[in-house]
This record gives sequence, structure tokens and C-alpha cells, in this order.
Amino acid sequence: RSLAAVLHDQGQMRADLALAMLIDLSDPVERAHHLRLVPVPLTLDGLFLQPRADGHYRVSLVDLALHRTELAGLVPRPLRPKAFESPQVFAGAAPEVRDDVFSMSALLYLCLYGVMPPPMGPHGPTDGSGWPTVPSESLRLDRRLEACLHTVLLKGLAPTREGRFRNLGGLRRALVGLRQLMR
Repeated sequence: RSLAAVLHDQGQMRADLALAMLIDLSDPVERAHHLRLVPVPLTLDGLFLQPRADGHYRVSLVDLALHRTELAGLVPRPLRPKAFESPQVFAGAAPEVRDDVFSMSALLYLCLYGVMPPPMGPHGPTDGSGWPTVPSESLRLDRRLEACLHTVLLKGLAPTREGRFRNLGGLRRALVGLRQLMR
């Protein structure tokens, strides 16, 4: 099933599942970076989740990159990878690796909270909305752990490229650390 279908049915994902999914997804995206493919087009319809025996998902990334060709007019608008673009790419700047850090962080935010992230400042959302509560059916996040999650999201969603993790390896290490704290 696509991530779009999963989020449509569930609205949000448990924190442990969302972290595991993003950790798994970071590998193929980072491999694409090594092949000089930036940005990697992340869409909810281009990510497929297959349930595993341990309750987590096997993640597959389907490149819906027809937007890069003259066939772009034939691709339905929802399949074009715009939703997770960094502010710099949205403004027309040439994409860089840190733009995919932003995209992956925005995807994590959506999976956790069920909404797209608001603009971020140094201390959190700048629109006055504050931080939503991380949903959890079987997992309670204490305040310290939730503060760590907010710190990772603030760095990944920083308004400037320089404020973000330098690459997906940095984001992945932070997500692995959070997942280990949840156990």
C-alpha cells in the first residue's frame, strides 16, 4: 500500500513506526545522492509500505520522476513532488542534498502529526501553532523524549540550508538515536 493510503486510513503513524520507516527510506535516498540525483522526488503515492512480521514496514521508493521530462503535463498534479520541497527549491534555487533533509523531515512531521509542518523558526513553529502531541497507541513519549524529537525536527526543517543536517547520514543518526531511546 502507498503511504498516502496508510495515512488516509490512519491519519497518523505511531512514532516508532514513523521513525523506522524514515530510517529505512534514508538508505535509498542517500544512494540516489551518491548517483548525483538531487532532489529525490518524495511523494505519498511514491512510497510503498509492506507490513513485516515485526509490525513495522518494508519501505519501497518508486521514482515518479516524469516531472523531469516533456511528459510532465501528462502526470496528475498530486503525483508531482511539490509537497515536501524545501523553501529554497520552492523559490527556484538549484536543489542540494540539504533540501532532501528538509523533505525527509517534513515527511516525518506529516507521519507523526497528520499535517504538513508549519514554517519553523529557531524555537519551533513560527505561526503560533505550537507543537502538536505525538500520537501513540502503545507508546508513551515522556517530555524529554518528545523534546529530543522536536530538536531533530527543528534541525531538519530549519528555514535555511545551513541550519539543517549536512546530509541524510546526520538525520539518520539522530532518528536512530531517538528510536533507541523509545525502547
